[in-house]
Amino acid sequence: MSEAIPLVYYLILAAVVFFSGLYGMLSSRNTITMLISAQLMLCAVNISLGAFNSHLSRHSQEGVLMIFFISGVIAAQTAVAAVLITKLCRKYRSASLYESVTPGKKD
Repeated sequence: MSEAIPLVYYLILAAVVFFSGLYGMLSSRNTITMLISAQLMLCAVNISLGAFNSHLSRHSQEGVLMIFFISGVIAAQTAVAAVLITKLCRKYRSASLYESVTPGKKD
């Protein structure tokens, strides 16, 4: 009686996570919130890859390798973004993206 979870449930979960990340990316001006939203979108891709890998080929590991690769990209993105946010906060005393790119503002 071991029934697998249908693929559509994983895809619905991935779509909800992806679009919540997209909404956060488009509606926020705070760079930290934008970073977290981008990571949510990449995690949704990981959910989809894992679901398709287990659904299409039970013995193949290519999807798992792609998940590890994307997780490495997420870690690298976090490291680079942390440095950029630190520089942004030191220069403008704020993590708001709007304040750092406002034209006509004197340094």
